[in-house]
Amino acid sequence: MSTTRTYSSEILFELQEDTESIRNICILAHVRHGKTTLADDLLASNGIISTRLAGKAKAEQIRGITMKSSAVSLVHQKDNKKYLINLIDTPGHVDFSSEISTAVQLCDGAIILVDVVEGLRSQTLAALRQAWLEHLRIILVFNKIDRLFVELKWSPREAYLRIHGVLKHINDVVAKQFTSLLLEKSAEQEVMKKANNDDGDDNWTKNESRIYFSPDYNNVLFASTLDEFIISQIYMQKKLSVKREILMKTLWGDYYFDKKTKRVCKGAQSKGQKPMFVQFIFENLWSVYEAIIIRRDNGKLEKIAASIGAKLTPRDIQHTDPYVPLHLIFNQWLPIASAVFDMVVVQLPNPKALNIEKIEQLMCNKGRRFDTLLSETQQLKQAFINCSSDDQEPVIIYVSKLFYVNKNALSQNRHKSLTAEDIAQERELIKEKEAEETTTNEELTNETKKRSIDDRKRSIGQLDSLGLKSATLSTNIFCPSFSGLQFEASPIVRVAIKSKDSSQMEQLRHGVHLLNQADPFVECTLKDTSEYILSTAGEEHLQRCIDDLTKIYARIEINVSTPTIPFHETIIAPPKVDFLNESLANQQQQFESNKTIEERLSCLLVELSTPNGQCTFQIRAVELSDDIAVSLKIHSKLLAVIEEAQGRDDRKVIVQLNDQTLDQIRQLRERLNAKIYCCKWKYMEFKYS
Repeated sequence: MSTTRTYSSEILFELQEDTESIRNICILAHVRHGKTTLADDLLASNGIISTRLAGKAKAEQIRGITMKSSAVSLVHQKDNKKYLINLIDTPGHVDFSSEISTAVQLCDGAIILVDVVEGLRSQTLAALRQAWLEHLRIILVFNKIDRLFVELKWSPREAYLRIHGVLKHINDVVAKQFTSLLLEKSAEQEVMKKANNDDGDDNWTKNESRIYFSPDYNNVLFASTLDEFIISQIYMQKKLSVKREILMKTLWGDYYFDKKTKRVCKGAQSKGQKPMFVQFIFENLWSVYEAIIIRRDNGKLEKIAASIGAKLTPRDIQHTDPYVPLHLIFNQWLPIASAVFDMVVVQLPNPKALNIEKIEQLMCNKGRRFDTLLSETQQLKQAFINCSSDDQEPVIIYVSKLFYVNKNALSQNRHKSLTAEDIAQERELIKEKEAEETTTNEELTNETKKRSIDDRKRSIGQLDSLGLKSATLSTNIFCPSFSGLQFEASPIVRVAIKSKDSSQMEQLRHGVHLLNQADPFVECTLKDTSEYILSTAGEEHLQRCIDDLTKIYARIEINVSTPTIPFHETIIAPPKVDFLNESLANQQQQFESNKTIEERLSCLLVELSTPNGQCTFQIRAVELSDDIAVSLKIHSKLLAVIEEAQGRDDRKVIVQLNDQTLDQIRQLRERLNAKIYCCKWKYMEFKYS
């Protein structure tokens, strides 16, 4: 039965000291696949919200989507042991993919939801890839099972075949991504072997259950978050009284349960029998939906409630809204929170079990190997592995996102009513301070320790003045700045904004500064016309930024221009595999430079790379001849005219410049081209890396 428990802040602080009892997880999915509803069901288990408020935030109801990540700490008790679950709910809309990037860097595991009717969608694929790149362990949840029965009117066997097909599709995609990443890793290890004469260590394929999804691996759940039920292996084990090892191997597959012999047998399809999953799960679900939603048979409803031990009053059974008794039955029969939290505790790692590759990836910027860091920096890797709260260990904090919070909303700034005991205690403190003229630092420390638990909270100030979107803080000077956020897209929708009242430009500047820090994806630039250019991911992202700017950060009225979308060519990395998943690593070696640094310097070649490292090019730098230098000096005023006109519309420039000036520009260009050609300079030599 679903139970709601509340926990005090003292329990949260105690659990934070026990690293092995902590789980840092996030919820990922495509838009409208049920992430926020699941998160709200988990919140309800701790008494934070009512189950009736699940997924009903005002702004999200209007648009039907989640627009901002939300983080919360929840407590779960399993086998008389308490666990602290730090949960981040992320948006699924493509415009807010940056919220996923900030979440996955902070977490050790993820819950990915898939709508069984819609199947695998674009944002689900993107979320899977980001989770893979950050080395997260994943739990898969098939959501909206109710749609198969209520909307599509499918039989239990048809519903089983649908989920079986979606699961196969997901594992095919995972296998393709895994192969691609494995080949990339092999190519990197090949380079490291050449540099270090090391054979490397690859343990990616040691445990298949960490790669693929299957109920056999206990990393798949079946749910309807809206109807408030979820099915796990633990539920089946309790109901059938079957050994866990046998159930894990036979529940999902070509097995059936022989009622006469009470044995699990193989060959359900060849013998025309129902698979165990259909027999014990989907047929029971179908019976509940048929009795309550499809045909509304109150007599059958009473029998179902009695068989599963659900307590329903006559008023509940006769309720005009059929979903009221449905939710009551599922809440007592297949509660969501306990099943999800139990699997999170068992399947997802605690911070001490952090993936070694994730640690090295955090400490190394793109393109740098861990073994090239300073020895003092490499030693910090052990601090990540220990993940201890001991005072002797270094403190390392990674800020992936900044939030704007009104000071009055903080607990320490709220007005608190004092009791007579509190007033008496304050008077005693004042008397002690007056009696003692000096107080040593040790005494001050001891006095602080006697304060309430809220006094242990410490804040880190003035990060907002640095103008950073993310930051790394540490008590160890050798701690490197952690690798930046990796986004799946770039901001392409641009608008110009300006305050309606010119006297409020300073408020706009401050608001844009806060927005730029709070949103890791938005880009803000200032033009000479005192207009700010906002670059966002899309229309939904743009609207949220404008709303935040006018209602939270600047709190002024602004003028917004028509959105523009610039299109540019760019350079991308060559593929690691072709469409047959065959490695292209050997074919890419022909692009590598065949000149050493000494040879390039002797040829006056300078090697440069683009900021993303996708293109490397070599430029031969030579000294300008005297003739060219003299020509440039003589025509310095003409060059100033050209520089002033650069970047402006060609038609407007032609109209504003007279014919004589245009002729002078053409003649100068022709003379310079002729002199440069006479020098016989080589063109740039391009290569990809």
